[in-house]
Amino acid sequence: MTESDVPLGRFSGGPFRGRDGFMTYQEGLRSLPIYWELSTVVCVYADFRCWPDSPNERILEGRQLEMLQALRAWFSSLNIKSSVDAPANLVEDTVLCHGRDCTRMRLINQYYCSYHYDLSCLARDPVSPQPSNNRWRVP
Repeated sequence: MTESDVPLGRFSGGPFRGRDGFMTYQEGLRSLPIYWELSTVVCVYADFRCWPDSPNERILEGRQLEMLQALRAWFSSLNIKSSVDAPANLVEDTVLCHGRDCTRMRLINQYYCSYHYDLSCLARDPVSPQPSNNRWRVP
């Protein structure tokens, strides 16, 4: 059975009062704590990269995006604005996305296409710094 065969779990948590806290994503017997802070919206650190009980078992990117959509739907059902909400305008512009090597059109008033916008809402692995080709650098 693959990850995509497992039905999506459910989110629980709240009420969103106080400064910060945790909500939970439950899928079968597994649970994933999700940190949030309260500001003008609920700011969410959506780290769906792996399960806490098996940090070496990665959650596939496609599944992370499904979990993000489910989180957005859950917030919407509670009538709560969050930092991971989709942009209000999902219409594509005539300018290319700023994502590396992306050939999609970016969303109007955004730098990224909807795919890269969604990825920007998820926690990512740190990128190794690239060597500088700055010829003005002092040795």
